[in-house]
Parts: sequence; C-alpha cells; structure tokens
Amino acid sequence: MTFAQEDDTEIDKDANVIMVGYSGGGLATEWATELKASYAEDLPIVGAVIGGAPPNVSRVYHNVNEGQFAELDVWAMLGIMNAYPEMDQWMREDLRTDAYQDRRFLLEQYKCTYEKGTLAQSLAGRNISSFFKSGDQFLTEFKPILNEIGVMGQNITEENKPNFPLVFFYGTVDEVTAPIEDTEKLIGKWRDVGACVFEWPLEGKDHSSALIPGMIQAFPWMNTRFWNIENGKTGKCPDAATGFQGQITLEPSHELR
Repeated sequence: MTFAQEDDTEIDKDANVIMVGYSGGGLATEWATELKASYAEDLPIVGAVIGGAPPNVSRVYHNVNEGQFAELDVWAMLGIMNAYPEMDQWMREDLRTDAYQDRRFLLEQYKCTYEKGTLAQSLAGRNISSFFKSGDQFLTEFKPILNEIGVMGQNITEENKPNFPLVFFYGTVDEVTAPIEDTEKLIGKWRDVGACVFEWPLEGKDHSSALIPGMIQAFPWMNTRFWNIENGKTGKCPDAATGFQGQITLEPSHELR
C-alpha cells in the first residue's frame, strides 16, 4: 500500500524494505518471512526484525489467561473466529449467557480496551475460559486450525530460506511467549536451513520491558543495514548482519542519520 501511494509517501516503489514488529507485530513479521517465497518473492526485503514473537498461540492462551494480558486471548480468538466460520459458530454457541458473558466477550469487537473511559472494565486478570460452557475445549476442538496458523516454523525449508538477515530479540523471562525454549527452537530451525540470524536475548526482561531496549538496538541496526545495501556491502552471514554489536551511542553518527 505504501509503494502504491508513492506520490503521497515519496517512497520509491522499488525501495528496499526491512520488516519489523514486536509481539503481534513480531508474529506477523515472522510469518511474512516464512511465507515470502510463496506470496511476495519479488519484494525487495533486505532484513527482518522480529521481537517478542509468540511461537505457539495455544501456549500463549494459557500463559496470559487470568493475568494482566488476558484480553489478548479474546482478541486472538475473535480474529480467528472471523477467519473460520465453523469456529465462529461453535464458539458463539458455546458462550455462556447466565451472567452476560457472551455480551462481554463480543464487546471486544467494538471497543479499545486499554483506553480510560471505555464501555467496560478491562478483562485483565479474568479467566477467559470461564466465558464458555466448555471452558478451553476449543483448543482441542480446533487444534488442527490452531496448529496450522499458530505454530511458527512449519514453512521453514532450505528452498524458501530468506536471502536477508533476521534479528530475533526477546526477554528471557517473557511471560507471554514462554517457554523460552520455543523461541530458541524456532531460531534454531532458521539456522539449520542456513538462514543468517542475529539473536538478542534480553536478560531479565519480560514481555513489556523487552520492547524498548530491543527497539533501541534495532533502529541503528536497520539504519546500518540499509546503508550497507545501498552501498553494495551485502556481505555474507554474519557480515550481512553487522551494524550493531551491543553498543549504543546517543551522539549523531552516519548510523543514526
């Protein structure tokens, strides 16, 4: 869309691209990397920064349920329901109505839940499974769907490995994407097929606190990556991923301009 609006954005339609995202954005970035060969082979992507990505959405459901991020479960469920009519029908019929749980669950389609003064209280700390007659049975009922669209790494092959470097950053105590072994295994799968991968584990950081330090590292890396490509310095892994080695300067430099 950005390239299509070249006159408005002043971004050249052939400009190089680095994908970047955190949490749900990291999920989208990783999946886009996995599927690029099949849907956007010609797009000039020169790097991907994947932060706090959840390798398994079913694990995330249990991780955040009854915690501060419980609303993530509702948003994810509604999104999947919107994509799969059979799941939508089953879950709507399974919603409890004795305490208006159905209305509260479906309200998430229409409101911004983290803003003050919204229509209903936050679902943080709530047991989302209690909204349903069958609890979390939907995880079993629709396991094939959830595995197909919610488990990263299934499309990683030597044939479709990216020709650009990947950066993974994550908190070592991330309570949303836990266990950390899932992220490490995903990174290992990319490396096993020969992908160029940078890994930045952020010690002691959880899902919220990993975002800022991770992005502070990512921005100079992206700037340097663009600069290297534009100046013909593509290199080979790990040279292609150089540009940030753990030191950040707040003084202007060619990396930050």
